[in-house]
This record gives sequence, structure tokens and C-alpha cells, in this order.
Amino acid sequence: MTAGNKRGAITVRRENPSTIFVRMEGYSSGALVSEHRDEFLRTLGQSRTPLWLFDLLDLSGFEASAIPSGAEWWRAFKSSGGTHVIFVTQYGAARMAASTLGFSVGVKLVVCTSLPEARDELAKLTTASARTDAR
Repeated sequence: MTAGNKRGAITVRRENPSTIFVRMEGYSSGALVSEHRDEFLRTLGQSRTPLWLFDLLDLSGFEASAIPSGAEWWRAFKSSGGTHVIFVTQYGAARMAASTLGFSVGVKLVVCTSLPEARDELAKLTTASARTDAR
């Protein structure tokens, strides 16, 4: 997991009333993840029964310190009622870290290898959630 020459970047936004979109690009460190924690928490607080679409397609690597920093995000997501993270990556180490975090906090992980596939999964979850809310 080498840094290469590109410092990481994180984008956090609310995509709709129930979906938080996070994109990580380049090389991620614990400090970078911590820098965006409050932004994630603010966005999370604006969502009802949140779903998390987490795009790591352009992640080139990460420091081990990014995992415990990211764990704070996962715990906050679970505490706010979140049940599913749709994780988009082709990077094996990121997939393993996400699987561990999802298991440890009790959040279901849906792994996709493209954004179109992830958006299809998001639509299925949103439809299922709407049916449950209507009951």
C-alpha cells in the first residue's frame, strides 16, 4: 500500500434524503479520514434511515491508520440507523478492510465493482425500504 505521488481526497455529500455518497481517491491516511469525519457526521445527521454508497474505484492505497479512523464513520452510521453500505471497489485490500468493519459494527456490506452496479443495488435497497416503511 504505497502512497505513490497523489495525496488522497475525500468527497462527502447527501445524494438524496436517505443516501450518503462518499468517494475516496488517491492515497488515504488516517489523518485524511479524520479531517473529513465531521463533514460525514453532519451529512449523516441530515439523512433518515441512511444508506451509504462508498466509492473507492479511484483509491490507489491507504495507510493502516485509515482503518481505525474509518471505523468511527462506520460506528456512527450504524448508530444513526444505517443498515447497508454499498461498497464500490476493485481493490482487494479495501474490500477486506470493509468486510471486517462491516462485520464488527453489524452493518451489511454489498460489494460492487462499478458505479452502475452499485446504483442498481441502491435502487433495490431503496425500494425494499419504501415497502417496509409503507407497512
